[in-house]
Amino acid sequence: MSMNRVQLIGNIGKEPEFSYKKEDIAVLKFSVAVNSKVKDKKVTEWFNVVCFDKLAETLKVYLKAGMQVFVEGALKVSKYENKDKEERLQVNIIAHKVDFFGGQSEEKESEVEGEADQEDVL
Repeated sequence: MSMNRVQLIGNIGKEPEFSYKKEDIAVLKFSVAVNSKVKDKKVTEWFNVVCFDKLAETLKVYLKAGMQVFVEGALKVSKYENKDKEERLQVNIIAHKVDFFGGQSEEKESEVEGEADQEDVL
């Protein structure tokens, strides 16, 4: 048996980016900062999150920079070539579920789930 599952709670960095890719597939990309402590020092780790289709369409209306979110999904590692023709790896969380707790001034709470089986859209 194997499993690829990620859960995290953090705050959205910059404003989410919404677009359509291949054959009108809705894509929403955003980053999430997760704070922790390591030996009494605050450490912030950033995670790239990608949502597809109905989940992307729904979340584009609600998600804003600074909002706290719970993200559940799977890790996807992709290879790409940078401008210097060097091969690089990119790790994304493909979200299946996103709960959001509102921004700094909002008190909304909601949960959105969706399918995320898109392979070569990133």
